[in-house]
Amino acid sequence: MSTIVATLGTDRARRLRAALTALLVAAVAVSAPFYFAPFQVFQLTMVLLYAVALAGLNLLVGFGGQISLGHGAFFAAGAYTAAVMLDRYDTGHLATLPVAAAGCFLLGLGFGVPALRLRGLYLALVTLAFAVFLPPLLKRLEPVTGGSMGLTVDKLQPPAWSGMAEDQWTYFVVLAVTAVSLLLARNLLRSRVGRALLAVRDNESAAEVMGVRLSLHKTLAFAWSALFAGVAGCVYTWVIGFVSPDSFSFVLSITLLAGLVVGGLASLYGPLLGAAFVMYVPSVAQDISEAAPGVVFGLLIIAVMFVAPTGLAGLAGRVRGTAARRLIRTTTRGIYPLSGPASAYGTISKGVSAYFKHVNDKGGIDGRTVEFIVRDDGYQPPKAVEEARRLVEQEKVFAVFQTLGTPSTAAVWDYLDKRKVPQPFVATGASVWGTDDNHPWTTGWQPNYISEARVYAKYLKEEKPKTKVAVLYQNDDFGKDLLGGFEAAVAGSGIKVVAEESYEVTDPSVSAQMTSLARSKADVLLNITTPKFGSQALAADAKNAKWNPLHIVNNVSSSATVLKPVGFKNVQGVVSATYFKDPADPQWADDAEMKTYREALRKHVPGSDPANQFNAYGWAAASSLHKALDAMKCPTREGLRDAVRNLKDVKVDMLLPGVTLSTGPDDAFPIETMQLMRFKGERWQLFGKPVDTRKEFGPPAK
Repeated sequence: MSTIVATLGTDRARRLRAALTALLVAAVAVSAPFYFAPFQVFQLTMVLLYAVALAGLNLLVGFGGQISLGHGAFFAAGAYTAAVMLDRYDTGHLATLPVAAAGCFLLGLGFGVPALRLRGLYLALVTLAFAVFLPPLLKRLEPVTGGSMGLTVDKLQPPAWSGMAEDQWTYFVVLAVTAVSLLLARNLLRSRVGRALLAVRDNESAAEVMGVRLSLHKTLAFAWSALFAGVAGCVYTWVIGFVSPDSFSFVLSITLLAGLVVGGLASLYGPLLGAAFVMYVPSVAQDISEAAPGVVFGLLIIAVMFVAPTGLAGLAGRVRGTAARRLIRTTTRGIYPLSGPASAYGTISKGVSAYFKHVNDKGGIDGRTVEFIVRDDGYQPPKAVEEARRLVEQEKVFAVFQTLGTPSTAAVWDYLDKRKVPQPFVATGASVWGTDDNHPWTTGWQPNYISEARVYAKYLKEEKPKTKVAVLYQNDDFGKDLLGGFEAAVAGSGIKVVAEESYEVTDPSVSAQMTSLARSKADVLLNITTPKFGSQALAADAKNAKWNPLHIVNNVSSSATVLKPVGFKNVQGVVSATYFKDPADPQWADDAEMKTYREALRKHVPGSDPANQFNAYGWAAASSLHKALDAMKCPTREGLRDAVRNLKDVKVDMLLPGVTLSTGPDDAFPIETMQLMRFKGERWQLFGKPVDTRKEFGPPAK
């Protein structure tokens, strides 16, 4: 009897502790949005929705014993379901939730069929293929999904009676969804379905002997996992207000799986801890090393798994989930891909940093010093949104300067416009930055891709009026903008585009596309790529002795750092266009600005390469911002916004002679003049005269 009493007492004590803990957690969760700043509330909201996604993955991997590298694809399906319903059908936000959940459940049922025959690495490969396949498919369904530019939708808005700010209301809605989802997962695991999943995970043969239907429960595991991912994706759309295919690359699936393993497999608390790890630790890694945040992040994962092989859930009593942050008040900051498929562009920030440090040494701008700190978005739109919010809400920046890449810039310009924060001189040539009238706070800088395409078309009309052209292009608005501009410029002439091949930024190589283009026997190859793929295309062209087209490479892949791995002897005669001085060109050796640039780079960014064109690009962009800041009529955000849209033939010393900055009420393209160049020896050589595309062709159509 005493034993029974003791046991009952222990159970009561355990239940009491659990109830008190639940009350404490609830109290903290409810009070959090009133205590933390808006950006921190946003981060907590993201943790909650990631926890829902990881809870679904935990059902499949942790408790079901199966493997999935495609969870991000189900997340994307839920996100796009919500976005399409909100954008096309103007439904309420809450109405999208059951549709996304049901749709992803059915998708998971269908996808669970391969799980009946596959396991281990084979199943992992099939799920990975799904994650890799979905983003390109979303781009091709442009009438519905918005293509590579994605869809922008309204975020959740608080009702008037709540008295809450937007971030607070969103947090509570997501908190409710997360609480219901985690409770559902808990109850599911304690049901017959959950017990069957555990039996299948531990020993399939034994489970089958006990009457467990393997096919049913394996399929259900995928279905329930997909449902949770769909719910998380749907909520993601509510929170971010923007979706694009590049937001859901296979990296998301890998990140979610890593988060679950770090948080703790087969643990009810693991998804929450893993979600916190996924949200906060990359930022900590970036604070530790801005040059190699991915390396630091990987090392931190290794360290956690070494200390806690069963994940953070096994150390829940000792880990408090704190993450150190360094808050530095700055005037401007930039968001660059220091890691990921476009990391070659990361060195642009070195040129920007060197310029502002040089200016600070001379007293700053109008007596104010400029602190320029770089944040890494890995060329991932969701990370760009997070970093933009961090800069605006937490670090109170004056402006967000030089966001790089069309997907990342498109992901944040609605937010920055709403917050009335200048986004001057974005590092992307998409024509939308100059043709859109609804985002006055965002301005391009470099020549837009349509204008660049017109320069190549003009050259071919004059030199090869009856030529056949093959095109390799990146499957996003960068590639489509330049390709579309070229096709429009050669329309009605003797120049014909006879072959086109696209690639995704997540592709390992473009060798297959180059092989296909070679079959066309075109006279000209137009190479519309970012650095990694530009180098691959140049190498493939050099190796193919049976096809020797005139190779035109777009400006963003014309840096010597792209050409050097191919071998300078293999890229002789390649043509491109530029608008700023090449630091490797000896004709600028005695140029005063080039001397200043080289000295500043050596002094302030030791170890960087002054001959790298991307560094010179950064210097020129920073110098342009300096000119705009000098032109402000008042030192306010509005003053900067108006200044960058009212530039009159402003000279920037790092730009080529004849190239100036000009904008106006009907012209939001600062630089529209380019000059052709040909690679000879070990450097580019300018030829022909600068082409002012404003005068030659007029502005791109809105």
